[in-house]
Amino acid sequence: MTALRDAISGMRARAKAMPKPKAVPTATESALKKLEAWIAGQHETSDEADAALLARVRPIPLHSLPDRDVRKSVPPAWRKSDRDIASEREWVLGLTNEAVKRNTKRIDRALVLTWLESFPEGMGASDLAAAAKVAANRRDWPYRIAGNEFDLWNRASAAQKVGMELLRSGDPDDVLRRAALNPGVYSGNLVQAALECTANTVASGASGTAARDCKALLDLLDMLGEAGITSETRPLFMRALLKPWVQAAPDSDLRVRIQKFALKEYGDPRFDASKWARLSSELAARGYGEDAEAVRLVVLRWLNRASFEIFFKLIGQSTSDPTQWAAREEFWRHYLEKDQISRAFFILGSEAERQARPHWQKLEEAGGYGRLRDDVDRSHSAFLMEIGDVIIAEWTHNASCCFWRPNAVHRPDFSNIRGKRFDGRRMRNTDEMKVASAKQAQSTGGQPLWAALAHTPQRVKGTRGWHAKFARHIRSWTGIAWSEAEW
Repeated sequence: MTALRDAISGMRARAKAMPKPKAVPTATESALKKLEAWIAGQHETSDEADAALLARVRPIPLHSLPDRDVRKSVPPAWRKSDRDIASEREWVLGLTNEAVKRNTKRIDRALVLTWLESFPEGMGASDLAAAAKVAANRRDWPYRIAGNEFDLWNRASAAQKVGMELLRSGDPDDVLRRAALNPGVYSGNLVQAALECTANTVASGASGTAARDCKALLDLLDMLGEAGITSETRPLFMRALLKPWVQAAPDSDLRVRIQKFALKEYGDPRFDASKWARLSSELAARGYGEDAEAVRLVVLRWLNRASFEIFFKLIGQSTSDPTQWAAREEFWRHYLEKDQISRAFFILGSEAERQARPHWQKLEEAGGYGRLRDDVDRSHSAFLMEIGDVIIAEWTHNASCCFWRPNAVHRPDFSNIRGKRFDGRRMRNTDEMKVASAKQAQSTGGQPLWAALAHTPQRVKGTRGWHAKFARHIRSWTGIAWSEAEW
């Protein structure tokens, strides 16, 4: 088997050098992983097959079981048995002792892999660890070397040693190989415990090297693939990748990598709160519920900022009145920098969309954009944002800025926005909106819930033109002031 392992290692090295898509493993890589898993003794199992095997061997005296049944029964016995029940625990431990007595290489491998995969806690766990240690040390194979280097048979330290080495090393694949943790046990409990240790270390900021550590976590994700990190471990990785950036900002490349993982796992928090509520529940179940909102806000801030930057850049490059547009950017950036824009998204007319195509990568980083229907001026676009509970549409050119309070007629819906074509007549200062808003106010007997403000200076001594008018309106509707100083 050693020669075969060496051959696979050589094939893997050559396969890594070959060009391949980042998202999907090549057929060669997939085949190598399956072959490694077979060598490691990992075979696909099912709950039904495990239950049938245990039901068949259980009535037979342990010393009468053939080696094959002993070897095949050890893993499911530790996976499936309720060791809190004395009779169950006694049988599992008896089977484990019998496996040690048989002293065959295949049974010893089964004992070692059962420990590495199950990595159990509680009653009897130390007995399996001791049996695996005996099995590993009485043969000249990688398990003995790995056991000594990573203290694999000590549950209290094995996960921490493997986890910290994964974090420090620039080659996580090499670390797992040195620890004799082949692809067949990547999703096993020891590897997952090591990954949890790694994620918690990064989230705590204990290492003081957030950027390097987050890159290491992302490299682990890339290497282990979808099946390598379980659904229980993934929320901890999400917490670890985002928590270091609550008060700081990573470089652009790292932000994009983290953001892609976040959106893939939990979606865009601007549009769908349900998946992020699931993250909150998952973290709460692991004792980290207080971090859920903080990490959600990190992603939200990144997306809002990306939308803001690319939108104002695109319009700034094409506008015929750069002074006017710079003033608008300055005004809204003030709210952005104070994290008072809770959600942001932009909508492009067809001509603006055509001009934006060279910037497709930045558009993707912003989470995409909406489109205006063709019955609106094709060169016009809008920046949609939420401040407090008010939705605001800032338009290009000389169009008025529109404001919607909760329950306002034709209020844009952020939860149904991606890929949607918007009717500009209901988002601008049009006769249709004026009539609809007036009818709503009349029917409810209240003040209008929609307003449109033009970017014309308000002739009041000591003000900054339309800035003062806008800031006062936002404060009156949301309670959010421009600054501590009054306009």
